[in-house]
Amino acid sequence: MNNTNTWDEHFEARLRSGTKAAAAHHKVLTQVRLPTHLRKGTITTIVQPVVTYAAQVWAQPTQTQRKMLDSWQMGLVTRAFRCHAKTSHICLQQELGLFPLHVTCDTLAIRYWHHLKNTPADRLLHKIHTAWDGKFHPWGRNMQRLLTQYNIDTSNPTEVTKENFKGHVEARAINYLRAYWTQPPRNLGGSVHTRYMADFGIGELTPRRPKIRTYLRTQTIYPRLDDCRAAELFMHFRLETLSLHAFHSHTRHRETTAARHMRELCPSCKQHAETPTHFLFECPAYSIPRSLPHVAACLADAQNSSTQTPWRRLLNQPHMADFILRAWDIRRAALTGREANGGNSMALTPVPAADITGA
Repeated sequence: MNNTNTWDEHFEARLRSGTKAAAAHHKVLTQVRLPTHLRKGTITTIVQPVVTYAAQVWAQPTQTQRKMLDSWQMGLVTRAFRCHAKTSHICLQQELGLFPLHVTCDTLAIRYWHHLKNTPADRLLHKIHTAWDGKFHPWGRNMQRLLTQYNIDTSNPTEVTKENFKGHVEARAINYLRAYWTQPPRNLGGSVHTRYMADFGIGELTPRRPKIRTYLRTQTIYPRLDDCRAAELFMHFRLETLSLHAFHSHTRHRETTAARHMRELCPSCKQHAETPTHFLFECPAYSIPRSLPHVAACLADAQNSSTQTPWRRLLNQPHMADFILRAWDIRRAALTGREANGGNSMALTPVPAADITGA
């Protein structure tokens, strides 16, 4: 706290320290071949505690500070999992089973309130707590707001054990998180969130904590070194941030229709616009990975359904992660010209045969 009775300097120092801790573990956080749950655990158990130091006694953090906490956390997560800058944070939290950082700080403060309530009366800490617990004190006002917001039972805190109260707080936090994910604050939702909720539902929640999606936790059913990378690409597809032209194509200034059509062509077949439907169902360049038995079965079920199944419905099948990985490698080879240029990964376009023979 500074001489203006605010926690601004401490708050800013915590964010700087958290950024340094993330930089120290950069190789772990950005290693795509490491399991998703390991990278997430590094964030939640090593990096985040540096930021939440003394969060129990922050006196009434402002809404701006709470948004800064969430923005800092999700900025780190999007970089660690190589997501697009415009990825929906609410949807990414559901994929990874991740508490927003402001919820983590709130639960720490509520549990500390219970600890103070159970401190013996002759302890100095109890006397300080008695002075702080007034409704006119900033910390007391903040705690009353949190207890009401999370619907915490405050009738007999001294008769509840520490472990039981911890479970009670986590269950209340899950109820709050369910509402937060279903109807996020303004500017955090949007069309992507609406489609995500309609197709994939709310994230996996237990009475105690959110859980990482099953397909990310177990990677895929085919144990290979590329399983982690396949699961990450699959997650990007579900979040609509995979680098398909249809996801990130916008009208440019004074661009003609023909020029935009050429820019949006599939780089593998160069015949049709690269849409998710074309990528999954139609592109002839991906016929080999599409013929895999587990992939072919999913595609056949989607195409033969009595009702037209959207391409997003296919992403409920973890088998599709294997197809996306194989197809993405073919697409990357087409973009870099590796096959047409004798393995030259720096070539952007295929070299004409006449140039190679000198004719």
